[in-house]
Order: sequence, then structure tokens, then C-alpha cells
Amino acid sequence: LKFIFLAPRFHTNQISWVEALFEHGHEIEVNVLFKGCTENYSLVDPTVFSPCKASKIVMNLFGTGGGNLYRGFPNPIYYFKSLMKSKADVIVVRDIGRWFSLLGAICARILGIKIIIYSQTSLHKNYSFKRKMAMKFLFKIFKAKWITPVLGDNSQEFIVPKKIFFVPFAVEI
Repeated sequence: LKFIFLAPRFHTNQISWVEALFEHGHEIEVNVLFKGCTENYSLVDPTVFSPCKASKIVMNLFGTGGGNLYRGFPNPIYYFKSLMKSKADVIVVRDIGRWFSLLGAICARILGIKIIIYSQTSLHKNYSFKRKMAMKFLFKIFKAKWITPVLGDNSQEFIVPKKIFFVPFAVEI
């Protein structure tokens, strides 16, 4: 299978996931808005999709949303065409609320690419009604699964939403 990891920048804590996928014969591509200077690029060379003019206008008016360009996104048509050319089977989208991530999920849905939403939200926690409804909506429109490497407080009886799974980070010892 061909996997695309989409995030504002490639995070070194994902390197073991990427390595495991390579070891099992899968192809990996990483799509980012920028390259971080402290990240480990030994296994992948991310494709940088710089923020487009519309994104820059939004960020100038409302701010970037933080160091990882929360409101940053590339040219939607260019990204759609690039994703289509990639012939990806699965896209792993970091933090669906980010504008680039949302764009990637929309493009993937149109192209029939399977979507995995990845965030570092706690699996075991008290999900508000509003949060549960938002997640249910995202699962429905994107036909997605959600993964998190953060287990949270499993000593209490929290109801974990369906389609969200614990996938721990791995480290080589």
C-alpha cells in the first residue's frame, strides 16, 4: 500500500511508524507545509507544499494559528492534482482541525483514498457532547478511523468513541 502522512511538518516521533511500514513493503510519502530543522529525515524526504496566496492573506488577517501554521494550506487545486498523481491508498492526516489537514482529507475523500485521522488527544477521557458530535460528523463525512498514541486515564470508566484507536509510538532499543 502507499501511505501519505500529511502534517504541517514531519514529526520525528512518527519515524518508527514509517520504519515499520517500510519494513513491511509499503510506500511512504510525507506532505508538509515546511521542514522543521530538528526532525529526523533519514527515512523520508518530505514534499513541501508552501502556503498559497489565499492562505497567506488569511494568516496575515487572523494570524498563523501558532508555530505549525494552523491556518496554512497550499493551493487546493495543485494539492488535489498532486494527491491524485500519488495514487495513494491511505492518507494519515495530522490534527483534522488544521486547514491543510482538512484540505487533504477533503481531497482524499473525493479521490476515494482511505483516511486515518491522527492526533495526540487522550483516548480515555471525558468527551463532551459537542466533541462527540464533531467526531461522529468527521467519521461520517470522511469515512475515517482515528488514531492516537496517548492512552489517557484508563482508571476511570470513560466511553471511548467508536472508530478511535490507541496506536502507541514505538522506539527502537
